[in-house]
Amino acid sequence: MKKYIYYSFAIVYLILNSNYIYSQSKITEIKKGDSLFPTIIVKGYASQKMWLGCTINPDTYNEVDLKPQKVKKGYFEIEYNMSAGLTAGLFERTKNGSSSIPYVVALWEDRINLRKCEKKYGKGADQCKWARKNGYQMEGRIDRRVGNLNP
Repeated sequence: MKKYIYYSFAIVYLILNSNYIYSQSKITEIKKGDSLFPTIIVKGYASQKMWLGCTINPDTYNEVDLKPQKVKKGYFEIEYNMSAGLTAGLFERTKNGSSSIPYVVALWEDRINLRKCEKKYGKGADQCKWARKNGYQMEGRIDRRVGNLNP
């Protein structure tokens, strides 16, 4: 009986501790960089190895996923520099003539490839649409921030 109680407390402690660890991981600041091209600098803290993803023009037909960056445990600062070709093409295709383009940055637990995704969710599963598009997908979103790029 004592072993059962001990193991129960140990399991509860591990669950609560893992949630606490992830709750400490977050994006703390996004600022515009001083570059010729539109640049954002993302700062934050990761309690373990994680991934930072950035999507330009989310939820539109001309959405662009930038290459996810691996984040080591601890404080991080990552710069996303939008090349001339990328930003010119996006602004050119903006239907409403807006002078800015929305973006989303997100901190993720893991990055998995299509094979791993289909093993987890099943071959052809809807949950793997990003993995089919990009060859990988991000899993377990921890934090998310939005903003706008100016040309």
